[in-house]
Amino acid sequence: MARSRPHVLVMPQQFPRHAGDLAGTFSIDYISSIRAYCDVTVLIPGTTETFGGVRRERSADGVDYITWTPRPSVARRQRAARLLSLYQLGRLQHLLADVDLIHVHGPVFHGVPGSRLASKLGVPIVVTVHTGPFEKLMRRRTLRWLTCRTLERADCVCPVSDDLRQQIIGAGIRPRRVEVTYNPVDTDLFRPRSRQQSPARRIVFAGRLEEYKGAARVVEAFAQVAGTWPGWTLTIAGDGPERSAITEIVGHDRRLTGRVELIGSQTKAGLAEILGSSDLLVHPSRHETFGLVLAEAMATGLPVIAPNCTAPPEFVDESAGVLVPPDDVDAIAHAIGHVLTHLRSYRASEIRAPIVEKFSFAAFGRRMLALYEDLLRRPQTDAAITCAA
Repeated sequence: MARSRPHVLVMPQQFPRHAGDLAGTFSIDYISSIRAYCDVTVLIPGTTETFGGVRRERSADGVDYITWTPRPSVARRQRAARLLSLYQLGRLQHLLADVDLIHVHGPVFHGVPGSRLASKLGVPIVVTVHTGPFEKLMRRRTLRWLTCRTLERADCVCPVSDDLRQQIIGAGIRPRRVEVTYNPVDTDLFRPRSRQQSPARRIVFAGRLEEYKGAARVVEAFAQVAGTWPGWTLTIAGDGPERSAITEIVGHDRRLTGRVELIGSQTKAGLAEILGSSDLLVHPSRHETFGLVLAEAMATGLPVIAPNCTAPPEFVDESAGVLVPPDDVDAIAHAIGHVLTHLRSYRASEIRAPIVEKFSFAAFGRRMLALYEDLLRRPQTDAAITCAA
């Protein structure tokens, strides 16, 4: 490799479109973690809201952002516009001649055109997989074929947990190389706040208010222990279709009167403040490809109640909290009571240390740099498609 810093083209699966947009905020974390070690260009697909071909901007921290959008005459629907913008990426080849490696997030909408672009440029391609449960990509024949094509042709596939790696292999897909990378965590933003000797007496749930995430189950579990723990409150940070059901539960249960607060979606900074002034995060999601909010809470030193399935058990142990069956409200209630009873035995520094060691921007960035450099030293070979469509 000629230069000391590889030039990486990042193609995020989602990316914030405006200030306060929470969609794809993890993409910012990925970019932030590698830019200390790499030169970074980010290619963002356009939507029907942004026309005008190619737009290139450089941020204050030296990252180039390129937005590629189709002509208004053919961009009648957002998804059609997005697909068209991605499949015409060959037109950007002249802008990306000095790229050493492409890192794509998502095997379909970005993986397929990213593979095409990597082939044109003659550079390796890395594909990070976030989708969970992975079987969602296997239900339709076309999605299955595209996913298989991308992952088996990639120079390296990076699932964000070992559980997701097992799901990929279990689907019959055989990538030429797999490296579990997990997700980066902003441990500078999410860090322990100075707490008084007495607890703040606040429990928090943070995440999308989707039924599988479990916010309503947390409310029901809190109702069971509310009488035993007077003065404690529950804060629900997030929004989504389950909000009305949660509001109804709270309105019909006198045990919860004045003790449950729904505060809507939060920015990263806002969530860090909430976690920093809370005592316990409860997040009994049925499936998590990683479990970023759990890792962020642990980075602030909070004990957590997490699901005993999918990815969270890979980094949540008994020193950091309790693992529970995600659909068992009684078990969640018992775990809340257990953690509150033993709250003083949890040490913020011990909970935080593994997150900093494994997932901090510095640790993640060094891990990705080592992977990039290894791929750039190896000759590229064509891969065969082996899984059935």
